[in-house]
Amino acid sequence: LIFVVVRGFGGKKSYYKHIITRSMMKFQGRQTVLNMCVIAVLVMAALFAMFYSPLVAAPALLGFADRPIDYAFHHRIDETDIPGKAEIEKIANEESVTMHSYLETELVNMATDGYLREWMDDGRFGNEYHEFFAEESFLSESAFNAISSMDVDVPQGRYAYITTKEYSQSPYDYFEDMTLFTNPDTMQSLNVTPDGIIHYDMLHGTIVLDDADYTAITEGLGDNWREKWVQFNGDNVADTYAFATRLKNAIIDGSSDNSAIYEIYDYVERINAHAAGQDYLGDVDPELQVDFTARDSSQFNQYWRYLPLFRVLDQNDFVRNLSVFLMLFVFMAIICMAAVIVIAYTRCLTIAITNRQVYDDLRHLGAKRNYLRRSVKEQLSKVFFVPAAVGAVGIYGFFTLIMFSNSGAIERGELVALIINAGLALLVGLVLWLVYHVTLRKVGRMVGV
Repeated sequence: LIFVVVRGFGGKKSYYKHIITRSMMKFQGRQTVLNMCVIAVLVMAALFAMFYSPLVAAPALLGFADRPIDYAFHHRIDETDIPGKAEIEKIANEESVTMHSYLETELVNMATDGYLREWMDDGRFGNEYHEFFAEESFLSESAFNAISSMDVDVPQGRYAYITTKEYSQSPYDYFEDMTLFTNPDTMQSLNVTPDGIIHYDMLHGTIVLDDADYTAITEGLGDNWREKWVQFNGDNVADTYAFATRLKNAIIDGSSDNSAIYEIYDYVERINAHAAGQDYLGDVDPELQVDFTARDSSQFNQYWRYLPLFRVLDQNDFVRNLSVFLMLFVFMAIICMAAVIVIAYTRCLTIAITNRQVYDDLRHLGAKRNYLRRSVKEQLSKVFFVPAAVGAVGIYGFFTLIMFSNSGAIERGELVALIINAGLALLVGLVLWLVYHVTLRKVGRMVGV
């Protein structure tokens, strides 16, 4: 910004052509550069707030639309009050909803080995291996094939890891480090090696085992580790909001305190904490306690472990669930853009007041009106558009870097968000262009050009 104010573009060839404009800006260079820096930061802040909504909304809404199943949910086997097929059909009939492709199958939760990676007190990065490390969900290959209508064959002694369709492996993914699965009730273990990944959006993070391995390792596993997966489709899904709402509420009402946990709750970590004589954070931190009476809150609808995956609910309630965050960022964007306009407008009026006598002297010396007007435009355009361009390019590049760093690639939803964000940046540019022309007329009248 200092270079733009002091030297400008064009090199020596354009030095004398713009000498009056540059000289005027140099006399107020310190304050002008400071104002331009503030404008650049405020534009970055405004666009950062604007970019948040597309970044969250685009991948989520595309993911809802791409789901292969209209209605799916899972619950612990020992939760006997959760609606079964007969009760679901009763609710569907009362709401005039046609169900088809109904399926129930089992999945289980067991322990895996892994590495505890954290910074130590002495400044070293710890990479400590544990055989009984974390809880993961497991499916047999036949159960997964029934759910997905795929034909997956996992060899004995190996495992496949389910990820989303657009997944690209990140250096922060450690699922291939797993070599040992353990039944937490019998402590029987299964030595395994990775067999690649399976792309299926609705079961991200689940491990698929060979049927024989699954049967052997789950023998003696208690019902508190077993879950039932339920899925079905419906006709005219967009018109089934009332049915989906009733079924969701029935599932929540039928859930006991055993199911009042968030996604990050890990029973294997809980066992390890108790073995070490410590309290498990998920049991003592109030922020991690699920309140079924707050079923309409954004936290509940984003993080409850057994939240139903109902396409019509997720699509229609998305904005409501994130309304607090979205309104906060919209408010931030408005405040920052208002500040940009005020600062730029005030700086330009200061330039006009300071240089009014200079322009009057130049007019008496024979300077043409067009030349003087061009000088005013050059100064005002630098104040408005150079810091705005710096801020916009900087924050757009920063968002792109964040998306790429998260997964090592730009996924489809993120690409859509980047396109929308580019449109928002152009919209901000249009607003500044309109304010610039209003300011130009005001300054022109003040200096008589």
